[in-house]
Amino acid sequence: MGSNQWSLTPLIVPLIVSFYDYVYDRVSGRFELPSLADLITQKAQTLQV
Repeated sequence: MGSNQWSLTPLIVPLIVSFYDYVYDRVSGRFELPSLADLITQKAQTLQV
């Protein structure tokens, strides 16, 4: 991932899911949580942004 994505992650993810849970999900290879792009899209749709 690019550095821009990681710099935005702590700002966006806490609104949707625990940052640590998200990072653990990705690092562990479980991939049970939706991708960051999907989480952002879902949140934007609920906010009608």
